[in-house]
Amino acid sequence: MKDKLHIRFLWLLVPFLAASCLYLFLYQYNNKYTRTTIQPANGLLILSEKELQTDPVRFLKSGWSFYPDQLLSPEDFSDGIPDSYQFYTQIGQRSHFHSYSLPDSPHGYGTYVLWLSLPAEQSYTLELPEIFSACKLYVDDQLVLTLGDPDPAHYIPRIQERLITFTSTGMTRLILCVSDYSHYYSGMVYPPAFDPSHNVELYHNLRIGICIAFESLALLIAVLALFLGLHSHQKNILIFVVLCISIIGFTAYPLFHTFLIVPVFPWYSLELFSGYVVAWLVLVLHNRLCSMDQHLCRISQGTALIVCTIALCYGLTSASLTVPVMNGFSILTNWYKAFCVLYLLISSADALSRRQPDTLALFCGDVFYGTAFLWDLLLPAYEPVYGGWLTEWGTLILFLCMLYTLWHDITQAYIFRYSFQEERRQLTRQVAIQQSHYLSLTEKIDETIRMRHDQRHHMQLLRSCLEHQQYEQMKEYLNEYEDSYELGERTVLCRNLV
Repeated sequence: MKDKLHIRFLWLLVPFLAASCLYLFLYQYNNKYTRTTIQPANGLLILSEKELQTDPVRFLKSGWSFYPDQLLSPEDFSDGIPDSYQFYTQIGQRSHFHSYSLPDSPHGYGTYVLWLSLPAEQSYTLELPEIFSACKLYVDDQLVLTLGDPDPAHYIPRIQERLITFTSTGMTRLILCVSDYSHYYSGMVYPPAFDPSHNVELYHNLRIGICIAFESLALLIAVLALFLGLHSHQKNILIFVVLCISIIGFTAYPLFHTFLIVPVFPWYSLELFSGYVVAWLVLVLHNRLCSMDQHLCRISQGTALIVCTIALCYGLTSASLTVPVMNGFSILTNWYKAFCVLYLLISSADALSRRQPDTLALFCGDVFYGTAFLWDLLLPAYEPVYGGWLTEWGTLILFLCMLYTLWHDITQAYIFRYSFQEERRQLTRQVAIQQSHYLSLTEKIDETIRMRHDQRHHMQLLRSCLEHQQYEQMKEYLNEYEDSYELGERTVLCRNLV
């Protein structure tokens, strides 16, 4: 009994350690917050030519001056630094403005300011991520970007990721005015990338290229799975197709926000909703693959469906949210994620103990999926340089494990179908041979009946001639019969009668 427990513990420990190594590696080497580059201090970033060559792309994650409840313009800096309350902030440290205006409201407005001391006469590019939910950007007192209207009296939310290119004259000032009254995030939540133009453009194109490749692969898998599902009539494959589409909807936001200027409503609500639909479909497909009890299926899938509905309502009503509601939703989703992880691990371990076919890969995928949520809670300061978030990586690995399990089922079904078709073809051939043999046998029987009928009449005629002593007539009849009945030589086809 102890040996079995040790084996099960190892089955859980090995994929957990592998997943933890992967996520810690991503956190350390694919994280904007852990990149060791020179950062702004007290609202000023000083870079030399050597430092620009040493660190090709940097992310401006700290040292920004922030003026809450102020929408400043270059005129406000004409006489020096404005006499307004300001502090230095780290990008991503706060996700909304609740501490700057009304205590229960997550919305508001403010201004980010950053001075850049750069080598002159050189072209630089600032990759500005999504700014929630309207902004104006001034570079060297010139208005270079307007998305929506951040003025509270004429507020219009518009969001897009943009590349801003400018030529430095030595000292460059960035003024970013932001406001939000429609989203559950406010202001600059993600660190912008900055460096000489060719480096930032290369980074931007590579990041978008990776996203396009992943979305194309997911779409190709969805189309192929749909084709196989419609031909094989397997419900699991059709559910997997919907899962692929949901994953595309959840992870395609970098492309969507790069090429389109979008309002907050309803696109961000659909993005949030797609993420929870992915978790619901994972539970549905997982229950079917593990052949779980119907009562457990209803409870788990019903809970996931309720959370999906709450997430959709949360996104659609983001303009009227309060801080307590947002905190309550955050607590609810954390408990829900813990429930999903525990349920997936316990159910896959149970299926593995029942020797359910092809559940080992599914169990490993569940461990990676659950470990992603664990490290996402333990390592909150994570913003990926390339690819997705830790939870997206976990979802991808579980997606691949489900794909492997379903592909194995499809292969087995195809082999069974091919064997069935081959047996059917052989059976049809045997039936055709038996039908031909039956027809030949029927003809032989008919011929034998005719011969017996003729033989009976011959014997009656010969007996009649014999009784009347008509020997000459008998002789003539036998001669005529001999001439009419030609006996050919029998051809022997096979001496094996069987």
